[in-house]
Amino acid sequence: MKIAFIALMIAGVAFAQEVKIIPVDKFPSTVSYDGKIYFQASADICVKAGYRLIPGKPTTPEGKRVKSETLVQDDKKADYVKYVIVYEDIPEPVPVVPEILTNVPAEKVVFNFTTNGVFRGVTWLDAPKTNEVRE
Repeated sequence: MKIAFIALMIAGVAFAQEVKIIPVDKFPSTVSYDGKIYFQASADICVKAGYRLIPGKPTTPEGKRVKSETLVQDDKKADYVKYVIVYEDIPEPVPVVPEILTNVPAEKVVFNFTTNGVFRGVTWLDAPKTNEVRE
């Protein structure tokens, strides 16, 4: 019983080792795996070494942008990876409110400065009555 338990523990440790996924467009012809170099490696050896084929990237839906993107092992095909993409809405741009300017001829405006030449303000000579300050 002890020997069977130890064998199961060793097998569990061997399966628990996570193979690092190496995404590729096509499998390499030479693979280094388990301390050996394989020439003209089969797809099975490439998968055991951690190589996975990348599928075409899906297009981003209209009005969305990619928030995060990761590659994970495909559940259905052992020799492929798949994209796990989280999308978010593109925020609406903040409308720029233009500044309302009034064209006033230079003869109707007086600029005030101090004796040192520091700007103090502007007086509009024929300003409408609504712009006057009541005292």
